[in-house]
Amino acid sequence: MKLTEAERAILTALGEVWNDYCKLPDRRHANDRDFIRSIHEAQRIVGIRVARRVDPDFWSKP
Repeated sequence: MKLTEAERAILTALGEVWNDYCKLPDRRHANDRDFIRSIHEAQRIVGIRVARRVDPDFWSKP
């Protein structure tokens, strides 16, 4: 099972957002950690969508 075009676009955009963020001046390490953690959380959410399509019985368990 593959990513949908929309999922692929979102994941690509998240990578671009990180790259753009890294170009900002005067970044702080703690903020960097928080920002990348948030991007990883968004990536995880997209990934779980794919996992649910691949094996809905397993990933829909409470």
